[in-house]
Amino acid sequence: MTERAPEETNKFLAISFLTDAQQYRQASRILHDSRFDRITSPQYFLISQSIELYLKAFIIAAGGKQSELKKRDTRHSLLKLF
Repeated sequence: MTERAPEETNKFLAISFLTDAQQYRQASRILHDSRFDRITSPQYFLISQSIELYLKAFIIAAGGKQSELKKRDTRHSLLKLF
């Protein structure tokens, strides 16, 4: 198996985060369109997860390191990621 160059790995990771973010966003839209008149707790979760992944994709694409995103105080903090 050939090892990937760091730039290629970062590109793959950014695309992976972006793809997942889009899927969480779409899932929140489907849930919203289904039958609820207002945003529910599961929708907030899906939206928050989508935002988190969009931010991580941006950070990685801009040259950030995956190790920084895995830090306990950063990994799920929208404020720190922003």
